[in-house]
Amino acid sequence: MFNKNIYIEIIGTGRTIPGVDAGFTMVSQEDFAMTYLSREGKRNILKRKEGEPDPTWPEIQIEIKKAIDKIGFDKRPFFSCFVEELGTISSVRCLENANFSAKDLDVIIGSTNTNGAGYSDIASYVNAGLSKTNSHVGGTNNAWCFDVKGACVGGLTALNVAIDLIGNGRYKNILIVAAEKTTTLAETDDWFSSNLFGDAGSAILVRASDKKHLIGSKFISDPTNGKVDFISCRSAKGKFQQNGQAVHKFVGTRVPFELIKAAEENDILKGLDHLVLHQPSKKTCELFKQEIKDKWKQFKGTIHEELSMGNMSSASIYWIFAKLVEEGKIKKGQTVGFLSFGAGLQIGIIFIKY
Repeated sequence: MFNKNIYIEIIGTGRTIPGVDAGFTMVSQEDFAMTYLSREGKRNILKRKEGEPDPTWPEIQIEIKKAIDKIGFDKRPFFSCFVEELGTISSVRCLENANFSAKDLDVIIGSTNTNGAGYSDIASYVNAGLSKTNSHVGGTNNAWCFDVKGACVGGLTALNVAIDLIGNGRYKNILIVAAEKTTTLAETDDWFSSNLFGDAGSAILVRASDKKHLIGSKFISDPTNGKVDFISCRSAKGKFQQNGQAVHKFVGTRVPFELIKAAEENDILKGLDHLVLHQPSKKTCELFKQEIKDKWKQFKGTIHEELSMGNMSSASIYWIFAKLVEEGKIKKGQTVGFLSFGAGLQIGIIFIKY
């Protein structure tokens, strides 16, 4: 449990925007199946066995429509450049929105699951990008740069670390950046996984404050009874795979239970205005929302759903948050809950006053 006397506030948000930022292509599910999948990948859509005929295109289209209804989106963004560029784009936009110079950053914390071997860390690449940008917020600093890794919970894990670093009085201004080329996570021909993901970057800027903004939080991990392998990269080719039914059940049972328990522990059962949650798929989000409706009767706020980008992994929370702030749907002074869940299995929850 966080120390409730730690004062920290979010003063900036930023995200990548397909159609505005260069390097993005919005790919429909039909285009993906037609262009990206091999013959074997197309056969996998209908689970064709050896000796059975290849599926026809109309048969494939029927399955694609079923998938879109289930996951909740058709087009999703593919980014053609390196993942750190997603981080730099969103970070520059975040600093611009806060009118804050990179020269004044004390710490940069990165989160990604898609930067290969993991070095150099994405935070250092972003800092290098901030030193070269033509934006008025660019500049050179000696900020401490490092990454955290927590699968889809990574972005919230980074904020958790930032709260502690600011709370100990040693640092004042921390940039948190989450960037993911999640379209590279799954084996392309594993269509039931590879059709889920979209590339994105997001960032928030936090600083020490003399006003109380942090309400509370909760982080848990439960790897027991095989849960650690429900979501993993231990396929033959080292690519993403998951036990979809088991994860779906976890999100529909354990996640709502822990969220409601955390709200009760932090005395916010009746006062939460917004809930921003990780978006794996329409089906999973609908299950979660129904559980909250049934079991958290005091909740009168808004659960925000944003499936237009696909599953953005650790970048999802701050990408959605930034969009809601831009649109004026989340306003200063309102209470916000951040909720993410993912491999481990892990759950991350943070309540703030924006």
